[in-house]
Amino acid sequence: MNSSSSRIRVLYVVERFPQLSETYIHAEIAALKDDYDIRVFALQPANSPAKEHYPYTQKQHPAHLREVIQEFKPNVLHTHYATLIPNLERISANNRVPYTVRAHSFDTDGYRPPDLRVSDYCLGVLSFPYTRSVLESAQIPKERILDCWPVIDFARFHDTSPNGNAILNLGASLPKKNFQDFLDLGALMRGREFNLYSIGYNTPQLIDKNREMGEPVRILPPVEHSQMPAVYKKHQWLVYTANKKLGNVGWPLALAEAMAAGTGVCMQNLRPDLKQFLGGAGFLFDSVQELPRIVSQPVPKEMRELGFKVAKRSDINVHKKLLTDLWDKCA
Repeated sequence: MNSSSSRIRVLYVVERFPQLSETYIHAEIAALKDDYDIRVFALQPANSPAKEHYPYTQKQHPAHLREVIQEFKPNVLHTHYATLIPNLERISANNRVPYTVRAHSFDTDGYRPPDLRVSDYCLGVLSFPYTRSVLESAQIPKERILDCWPVIDFARFHDTSPNGNAILNLGASLPKKNFQDFLDLGALMRGREFNLYSIGYNTPQLIDKNREMGEPVRILPPVEHSQMPAVYKKHQWLVYTANKKLGNVGWPLALAEAMAAGTGVCMQNLRPDLKQFLGGAGFLFDSVQELPRIVSQPVPKEMRELGFKVAKRSDINVHKKLLTDLWDKCA
């Protein structure tokens, strides 16, 4: 481990922090903070803030960011979401500091040219393999794009002991998550425990709709990331619904976390690339009508065992070198 005086200084410039649903940022920082001097600057306040989080500064005036850069003197900037590339280009050019990006799903699935043209200040963009063609079409040089899996802390979730019997869904209550389908599935299987951990946004409307349907699902408040391993262990299956028309749900890290915890996974069949992500360790479904016959049974033993191996591919401690090799160039 490097001493604090010799460590590379990394300034995270992110849209919202500490957003509870953006657990990949929290997991990434936790995996890197012992070897890098990290500070976090949030451009906007979180609308569903996590209680457990890394220290951060949140100021909306550009002058405040300049002050932080002048005081901290970062070796490199880092952000999440390709949509922030124009911001980082401007900030990097003004301060002569290189930057890196971790892209996700909504920012690449829904993004199209004119372009995301980058300068030499951009050291690299980490993104899911299936998004490469979109990023290249947005004028990011192919050699700057690094294929990468989602970010989870595998050791936190890895547990081969038996799971409970309930059925789970979770995440930000946004149209792209299509939680209505989960309510419909609960209505098809009354008597089975269905739990939905819904974060902010459209949650009040969802609660009203669930009540109108006779409450086939328990809608629960979100929990902190440190409590999620216990949540997964209570559940036999995770059913991850998504809006097929919008199609901008990518490779959800919740699937990898669930597999690491021994929970079976079912994912809405949005695109062919999801087969690559699941690696045979989960089911893809086109309609919730297909699910009762699957989730009424235990997770197949071979699929559960394979899930542990597939989840390991998303371990930040396995693939963090893709990012840190870029940062280490800035020493």
